[in-house]
Amino acid sequence: MNKLLTTAFALALPLCTLAAEQTISLPAPDKAGGKPLMEALTLRKTMRNYTGAALSKQDLSDLLYATWGVNRTQGNRVWFTVPTAVNAQDLVIYVALPEGTYQYDPIQNTLNLMAAGDFREKIGPRQPGQYATAGAVFIIASDFAKLRKRIKNAPEEKLKAFANFHAGSASQNLYLACASKGLGTVVCAS
Repeated sequence: MNKLLTTAFALALPLCTLAAEQTISLPAPDKAGGKPLMEALTLRKTMRNYTGAALSKQDLSDLLYATWGVNRTQGNRVWFTVPTAVNAQDLVIYVALPEGTYQYDPIQNTLNLMAAGDFREKIGPRQPGQYATAGAVFIIASDFAKLRKRIKNAPEEKLKAFANFHAGSASQNLYLACASKGLGTVVCAS
């Protein structure tokens, strides 16, 4: 799979203890809650201190919905909370938790185990260990095969620009969702 790792986030709250399950079913995201947009924009900031408080499955579901959730469907068509060039829908979201790293399935609203074990300290090569105590680390990647399929004959630089635009949109959504919930986060571009 040809994927470009573009952005990682550490949430400043540890996740409640979960076994390294093969699939974690998440509750439906709360699409009606949260702070008003202008208040969330005002509260948005980078935080690097981890408090030790627990992050619920509901909060995790809400944050994943904001980052790359399905916001509407019509027949077989699906739209996400993040716009993508020519509707490439190329984003792939991983979540590194203390017990394992999972890939998010936005259609099923589940986390599927990719690797058991704690890989958080290996994320963010420019800042080794920064995320070791974070409860959850979101990794936003682009599936270049999907981009190439939708944007034929595009030079690599154009594909990278689109991937970075998509990741940037997803990261802003995550930042705003964290601000709305009173959670802290920090971005690390890799």
